Amino acid sequence: HRYFNEFRQVLIFTTGLLVQKCETVVKALIAGVATQVNLEGSRLDVALACINECKREENTFHTEMAHFFGSHLQLQTAHCDRLNKELAAVYIETMKTNSTVTRLLLPNCDIDDASVAALAKGLKEDSTLTELDLSYNAICEIGADALANGLKENSTLTGLDLSYNAIGEDGADALAKGLKENSTLTSLNLSNNAIRNVGADALAKGLKENSTLKSLDLSYNEIGNVGADAMAKGLKENSTLTSLNLSHNEIGNVGADALAKGLKENSMLTLLELSNNVIGNVGADALAKGLKDKSTQTKVRLYGNLIDEVIAAAIEDALK
Repeated sequence: HRYFNEFRQVLIFTTGLLVQKCETVVKALIAGVATQVNLEGSRLDVALACINECKREENTFHTEMAHFFGSHLQLQTAHCDRLNKELAAVYIETMKTNSTVTRLLLPNCDIDDASVAALAKGLKEDSTLTELDLSYNAICEIGADALANGLKENSTLTGLDLSYNAIGEDGADALAKGLKENSTLTSLNLSNNAIRNVGADALAKGLKENSTLKSLDLSYNEIGNVGADAMAKGLKENSTLTSLNLSHNEIGNVGADALAKGLKENSMLTLLELSNNVIGNVGADALAKGLKDKSTQTKVRLYGNLIDEVIAAAIEDALK
């Protein structure tokens, strides 16, 4: 491991030289790298860099090598972060021929709409992937729409993390439509995507027709009272969601009151995260009363709001 960085550069350089002279040797080299990756469960980035070195104008050999590597990859969890856009595209290409990876983790890899569209296409046919992490990338509404279409035909994915992207209101709307037709997803993280009230409203409508989602993270999304009211209405008709994160938004007393009413008619939610909003004593009091009327216990987190200690104690009492 001490000299691995130097060896990595030599390996990549050697691949680039060999591809011009003997593709058979390159194939054997990629097979050897695949074996090493399977043994160590790491060094995926090295394999991807070698495959990328096979790229030549008017030549599909690098694509062939990506598919070859994917078919030889035997990992269940494939994790690479901080890849550049080129290597991320190679990684996505390898997944087209892989049948073992169940957790594909690609955070902070400069993945854009074009790259995610290729990945979403694979979701329609994939029968093994259960978790997909695309957080901290450059996915916008077009990419979210592609993923939503993939979700409609996918029957295995249970977890999708799109936090810290830029899907916006339109992307949230597209995903909401995908939720209506998806029957496997249990966890969706859309934190920090600027979905605002319009996006929250669309997702709330999606919740009404979804029967599998258990966890939804909408923190850091500039959601105000209007969005909170929409989510409250969604809660009234949803019977599966157990965790809803609305922290670090712009929800005030009016939104808290609406959520309190939604809680009264919801028997499944066990955690409502409302920390770091702008809820005052009036909104907190409404939540406390809503919690008392519930038949099942729901934990509500309210730290970082505008609430005094007396009201905070009342909420704690309601949770006993």
